[in-house]
Amino acid sequence: MSYEVNWDDHNEEGFSVIPKGDYSLFIRDGEEKFTKTQGDVMWIFEFEIIDNAEHDGKKIWAMFVHNKGGFGNLKKLYSVCGYDVKGQPLAQINLDDLIGQKVNAEVIIEEYNGKERNKIPYAAFSEYRKTTVQKKTSKPAESTLIEEDEIPF
Repeated sequence: MSYEVNWDDHNEEGFSVIPKGDYSLFIRDGEEKFTKTQGDVMWIFEFEIIDNAEHDGKKIWAMFVHNKGGFGNLKKLYSVCGYDVKGQPLAQINLDDLIGQKVNAEVIIEEYNGKERNKIPYAAFSEYRKTTVQKKTSKPAESTLIEEDEIPF
C-alpha cells in the first residue's frame, strides 16, 4: 500500500505544537502517579482537542499534583465540569469523576528542554462551549455569470 505524504507538514519529533488559543477539550483518559521528589499523588489527564477541524484529535497532557498548591487547579477543573466545590470543606474525589467530561482551556506554548510544547496554564479552564473552527481550505474563485450583451468584445 502506498501513501502520498507532504513531509513539510510533519516534524521529526512526531508531534506538532498547536497555536496558542482557547480550545474545546475532551478528557480522554487519566492516570494516577506519584511525584519523584515529594511522593505526592499526581493525576495526569489526557485532553483531546474537539470542535476544531484544523486540530481535532490532537492531545495535550496536564498534571495535577495533590498538594496545597495543586489542589486549586484541580478544584477549578472540578468546578467547570459541573461539580459543586463551593462551601465543601471535605470532598471525596476520584480520577474517574473527570474522564469523559468536556471543558474549554487556554493553551499556550512553552519551551521545555529546548523544545516547544503545549501547556494548559494554572487554572486556565472554563466551562465547555463549542468553539467550532473550520479547516482552512483554499477555495476556488467564485465565478460570476455575465450576460451575453455584457461581454466587452
